Amino acid sequence: MFHAVAAGARRLQAVAVTCLDAPPDATSSLLMPCGACRQVIAEFARRDTPIYIDNGGDWTLDDLLPHSFALGRGDC
Repeated sequence: MFHAVAAGARRLQAVAVTCLDAPPDATSSLLMPCGACRQVIAEFARRDTPIYIDNGGDWTLDDLLPHSFALGRGDC
């Protein structure tokens, strides 16, 4: 995401997340992005942006970060 933003992107269309260190039998809760990563996603995504979690299912930003603060995001 930081590379995309540095290159001029201002809105994410979708996000794919993978956890390379997760054990093969990890539950979906161990595969989710941390709170800091969720906030970074929220800065550049809409509430309905698809978030694809490798072996953890398909979500939206609103699923992962409900009731988030969104100054200037335009979809509050």
